[in-house]
Amino acid sequence: MKRSVRALAEECVRRFLALDDRTVAALLARHPSRVAFGTAPRSGSWRQVRREGAEYTLEFFRFSGAGHWRILRGERRLRVAWGRRVEELDNLLGDRPVNWFANLREPGGAFSFFPHPPEPERRKVVFLLHGILVRAAAMERLARALAAGGYQVCSYDYDFTHPGGNAKFAADFLRRFRAETAAADGREFYCLTHSNGGIVLRLAMARMRREELARLRAVVMLAPPNRGSAWATLASYFSSLRVFGELSHLPKSSVNRIVDAAPLPPVGIIRGCGDCKVSRRRAHLPHRAEAAFLSIPGNHFLIRDPRCSLRPVLEFFERGRFG
Repeated sequence: MKRSVRALAEECVRRFLALDDRTVAALLARHPSRVAFGTAPRSGSWRQVRREGAEYTLEFFRFSGAGHWRILRGERRLRVAWGRRVEELDNLLGDRPVNWFANLREPGGAFSFFPHPPEPERRKVVFLLHGILVRAAAMERLARALAAGGYQVCSYDYDFTHPGGNAKFAADFLRRFRAETAAADGREFYCLTHSNGGIVLRLAMARMRREELARLRAVVMLAPPNRGSAWATLASYFSSLRVFGELSHLPKSSVNRIVDAAPLPPVGIIRGCGDCKVSRRRAHLPHRAEAAFLSIPGNHFLIRDPRCSLRPVLEFFERGRFG
């Protein structure tokens, strides 16, 4: 169930008060690009928080669904972070990408956790992998919806412009994945990907040990270009990004030469009926690998909206099939 703006703001206040000045300073210094664009403060302060002897001040202005927050430093009240949405503040205090614009300037190669810090009592863990031309912030709504449903969510962020391409993204993800799943504590692991994230996961699974694959209960891919994409082929002629060439629909492209892991965990593929970037035929896994398939209303980007895809995703996680 979605929390109210007031409840989320109250939680941000508690978490802010629990942090010492050094921790707040480290967060802002480690992520200097995590500054959201906001409007001028509106009149009527809903709540102002200043800790005793603290260097940092947190202020809210009219959070009745929309408003403004800011963090001020020192007696001169220098503004060091601000934004329009309380979710952006929640992300900052949770060491997650604040928004998609700030996320584009970050190096990537790390997980964001929903909730933060991770709760060990949550026995079902979902790993999220985003596509290209976006970063992990694009998966935030799905991450929050899954977390509200009782899952511990680990959203992986990678810089799609890196010249190392999908092989590097997969190797980095696999290293982080192994670190998160090292403890044999009876947790259940799932994966949810969008677009190129499915290709990164396939490359990672191809390098997983059999016991690691056995711990994956289910995988759901949203709009994956498993057999390439004609749109990526066209984009590769106008862009120097390596990943476009790797996603080409031509037979010799790297995506069409992936040797999938065997045996694969249960795989479900969801594609939007209005997807003009990945055709139905090219969304299917190659080599006759078995996978459940579902078409739903939406396009390549709207399919990330929980209102479109959350229900079938949860169905597949729970039953291993759609419907």
